[in-house]
Amino acid sequence: MSNKRLVAMESFDSNTRAYKWIEPEITKLGWDVWSIPTTELIDFLGVSSYLSAFINVIKEVHPHVVLVTSPYDFLGSEAYDEIRALGIRVICLSDDVDYDPSYWNSIKFINAIKQADLWLVNQPFKAPIAAGALMIPWVTTAESLAVDDHNAPFFEVVLFGDYSSQRESLVLRLAKHMNIACFGKGWIAGEVTRGSRLGLMRRARTVILVSEENDFSPEFMIEAAMIGANFIVELHSDLARHFVDPEALNTYHSDEECFKWITSECQAKPAPTPIGWNVIWPRITDKLSLKNRAHEQGISSTLALLYAAIARFNKERGQHRIAKVCLEHWIKADPSAPEPVMQIARYAYLLEDWEAVVQNTKDAEVLLLSKANAWFDDQFETHSGLNIFLELRCLRIRSNLQLGDDEAVLTEIAALNDKDRHTIYLQLKNELQIRKLNHVIKAFLNDKK
Repeated sequence: MSNKRLVAMESFDSNTRAYKWIEPEITKLGWDVWSIPTTELIDFLGVSSYLSAFINVIKEVHPHVVLVTSPYDFLGSEAYDEIRALGIRVICLSDDVDYDPSYWNSIKFINAIKQADLWLVNQPFKAPIAAGALMIPWVTTAESLAVDDHNAPFFEVVLFGDYSSQRESLVLRLAKHMNIACFGKGWIAGEVTRGSRLGLMRRARTVILVSEENDFSPEFMIEAAMIGANFIVELHSDLARHFVDPEALNTYHSDEECFKWITSECQAKPAPTPIGWNVIWPRITDKLSLKNRAHEQGISSTLALLYAAIARFNKERGQHRIAKVCLEHWIKADPSAPEPVMQIARYAYLLEDWEAVVQNTKDAEVLLLSKANAWFDDQFETHSGLNIFLELRCLRIRSNLQLGDDEAVLTEIAALNDKDRHTIYLQLKNELQIRKLNHVIKAFLNDKK
């Protein structure tokens, strides 16, 4: 357990920019990070119950720092006061300049910001109170960008940005030389999900990112750089501060310059390096003058219950990706709980990640056996009508069959008693016969011949 703890608002939905946007990198810096899936919790609990649960988590974990994203935190000045009264620092990050402009000048927002220890913004905007904000680059993590749309098509050139007649002229010129697709407000294809956007960027030969001086978001540019896309971006005064090596950026002043660059045979530069949390976070915490305090465990039973509840909630809604991330965080919040390990094994099976199934079923088995009393059959949902231990064995045998690990399969079978061997054989019989795995069938039937 680290000496420093952070509670941060994130999203468990990979189609949002808040997905794993801070936790992986701050963990690498030696902090323990507890993620609060704000959107998912509000979806499940409603605002008032979410606020109560949030404060309970803070009291249990007792972090050094709480990082909230305003205006989406729903906390307000009273909650900030309650948190700071515990000796915990509050950082507020605002990264959505497109939010209703009247909000930035509202009494509610101004009072809340005044109660925070530090206010961060990563885009310039015109609200008078912004003069007191600390400007940071747009920062995210490689884990946040791991999402991909494997069905995203290949285009030689992809343009991301809103429609304008001037941009249409550029696109029509380029279309005479190569296939090009455009995504954004006003184009026929419209806007795309984050996963599709990242998939399109990964597959395109060249990506064009447009900008407007009064309305520029660096999000797409940072994503393109971090996934290694070959991109060119419309020149903007806010570009350089986001990169370690801004001179590595491919930029254009005019549509003519963009056209010549894309249609030329010149070698593309290596992708520029965005400034990361490893640089930004120490600068932020230095401003807070955090004090060392006695080592504490930092465990939250409330958070473990919330992860469990929203995992089930999203599973029932068919949001399996979100449910899986909830389960991963549940394991961190309660390492002794076998339930999330078991559920992750099932997800791995559905995704045909056979090695993960083998490992997770073994881990779940160990955790189950460590629990006192034999109440497993009643407490754990099974998908096959088998008791929980037989389901684990069945999943593992199936996965080892897919991996071609005959030795592991035969070892698993040999460890079963006659009754369990027969039960699992009935589950696998058709599959074994179709695949003509006679040596495995003989092992199940205990046939020595």
